[in-house]
Formats: sequence, structure tokens, C-alpha cells
Amino acid sequence: MALRCETNDPEIRQDILTCFLSECDLEHTYTSRACFEHGQWFVECACGAQWSVNDGELANGDEVFLFEQVSSGDEDFHEDSEPYNMRPNTTVRSEKKYKLGEPGSVYEFDVKFGAELRGVNISDEDLQLETHVAVQTFAGELRKSYPWIGRVFLTGRSGGWLAIEDRAGGATRADIEAINERVDEAHAAFAQAMREGFGAGSAAERGASRSRGGQRRSPPARRLRRNSEGDAIVLEWDEMTKDLGLPSQDSFIESYAEAEADAGHDAYVAARDEALRDDADEEEAERIGEEAREKAWEEFSRDVWSRYEGAVEHAAEITYGHIGLDFTAVGEGKVELTPKKSWEDVAEQLRELINGVGYFEFHSLEAFIESGPYESPKDVVEKHLHWVKDYAAVYGDTSAERLYERHMR
Repeated sequence: MALRCETNDPEIRQDILTCFLSECDLEHTYTSRACFEHGQWFVECACGAQWSVNDGELANGDEVFLFEQVSSGDEDFHEDSEPYNMRPNTTVRSEKKYKLGEPGSVYEFDVKFGAELRGVNISDEDLQLETHVAVQTFAGELRKSYPWIGRVFLTGRSGGWLAIEDRAGGATRADIEAINERVDEAHAAFAQAMREGFGAGSAAERGASRSRGGQRRSPPARRLRRNSEGDAIVLEWDEMTKDLGLPSQDSFIESYAEAEADAGHDAYVAARDEALRDDADEEEAERIGEEAREKAWEEFSRDVWSRYEGAVEHAAEITYGHIGLDFTAVGEGKVELTPKKSWEDVAEQLRELINGVGYFEFHSLEAFIESGPYESPKDVVEKHLHWVKDYAAVYGDTSAERLYERHMR
């Protein structure tokens, strides 16, 4: 029977975190995460501290996890530096390493929804898209009042916090309190717009007291549960990118959020100023600027999403092909993996790859399948797909990450 500390399963991840948080020092409570690497669970803190995870058993037979610290991290990371920094469960928070008004600090505002969206008939994908558009619209409005603002993005579990970066330095307590009020107003307006059936444009319009066009940008791939259908392994997009070591949808959105906002702002300023030079009044110039901002957003989003999906699919096709799998994007965010020859052939190539990494060694395909035990060669492939990202390190080929980066240039 496989050890729990060597089994990549979401429920085990949660059990590890629950056990760790009951034992760790308070300073690690809000900054630690469990991660599965090279067939083994670890716990990492944002300060750089790391613990290996091992199976254990209490005297009464109950299963527990044991943690052995393997690195200590930055001792100054958790030092209190500003009384303004707040813990979660307040409406504003900031990690202890940040100081109010210091360049690079990040302030987070509670935007979690409770019962506000209950009964709203909207898919997770559409809500994600509408939220993303509304956040960037709101960010553009905030930057007009607070030039120190850099990136603005959602963070935390399920995106329940709006993070605002103090890129230039200079935020004051009064700024944060005023922004907190504006966040509350925009948050309520967004929920109301969703209930009334409006899109993100209307939510942003209410929250930021401005108008904009109503066209939607190209959506990201849908999130789907991982399962097997017929003779194919069907993956959700984010699980595929995790297996390959590539950016997830959320991390990609975050990495391009600032550039997207800048593209819209530059187009807005140029169009508005040109209109003013052509003797348009302030209201007309503002309308023209907003139309230019919307058009720039549309073009930027369409371009980067197309490049992102193309780069991921390019890397996936080549990398999965190394172990004998055909990769097919079948629409609506689904991707399917099927064997070029047979599942036995793919399982054998995975066995050789894992042996090459060196943490485990299976002397035969039969031993590999019995190590679970797994139901079939296909089952053992599905449970070990995450090893494919180590192919380049073992065989000296180009990694999925490098293939992705080249395609994104």
C-alpha cells in the first residue's frame, strides 16, 4: 500500500495542512502551503522554510503526519513592522513583511462573496471572466487617484482578496481607508449587477461611476474535472499545466494584468487628448477615450490569450509525445490524451522515466502496476502523468517550460 505522504491527492493535501497548522508556530499559519514534488509531499512557507512530510501513527492507531524541517528560511520575514498590517478575517490585510508606504508592498481587501450571488445563474467560467474585466476596470479608476498603484489582481483561496501593489511607494493610511470604501462600493455594485443579469461592464460602471462598452473578451479555457472517458484520459486545463510545470490560467492572468491595464490606459489618454485638441468638450473626449480603452483591452486580451493557449498546447503536444501520448485539444477547455501505440507502451515509458529521476525504481511494468496497486496500465499512466515534466532533466531534451517560453516570444 502506497504511503500517504507519497500519494498526490487533494484530500491528502488538506489533511497535511490541517495537521501542520495544528502543530506549527503561529507565524507560519497564514503563509504556508503543501506541495507535491518528485513523488513526495512537502510544506513550504513564504519565508523559505520547508518541511518534509512523513506518515505516522498514534498509539491508538490513528494516522497522522510527521514534519521534519529541512530549511529554516528568512528569520526576519515574520517580524512585525507596522501596526497597520492585519490578519485575515478583517476587511484589509497585508503580510507582515510589508510596510505601509514602502515600494513593493501589497495591500489586500476582502472581496469574498457570501449570499450575495446565491441563485445567480452564471457559470464559473463566465463569473471568472466578468470578475477579471471588472477588476481591471476598477484598477484603472483607482490609478487616476493613486499614482503609486502597480499591479491589481485577485489572490487568496478562490480569489477572495483584491491585492493592490504599492509599486512606487507612498500609500498612506488615509489612502487605504478610502480605497477600502471604494472596494466595498464596487463589490456591492458588482453583486447587484450580477443579480440583475448585467455583465462585468455594467458592474464596473456602477462601481467606478463610469461608462464603457459591453463586448466581452476572449475567455480562458474552462476548468473541468479530471476523469477518464473511453480510451482517452481527459484533463482539465489547470491540471494539465500543473503536470507540465506551466503557468495556470490564474497565474497567467495575474502576470499580464498590469500590461493589460497599461495598454488600456495609454489608449484612453491618447484618444482623449487628441479629441480635446480637436475641440471636443470634456464629456465627448471622455467618451472617446473610454471607447479607445475598451478597444485596446479587447485587442490585447485576444492576442495574449491566443498566444497563451497556443504556447501551452505546443508544449503539451511535444512533451506528452515523448512518452508515447497523442495530445488533442477537443474544445471547451478539454484536452484528451490517447496512446500512440498502447497504454502498456506509455506506462513502460513512464516507468523508465521515473527510474531515471532516481527517487523510485520499478524493475518491470508489472511491479509498477502492482505498486499502487493500479487497475490497469491506463490507470497507472493517469496517476503518474505529473512525472512528464521531468523528461527534459532525465533525457536532456527541451523542457515544456522552455517550449512554452519560446512560443510566447
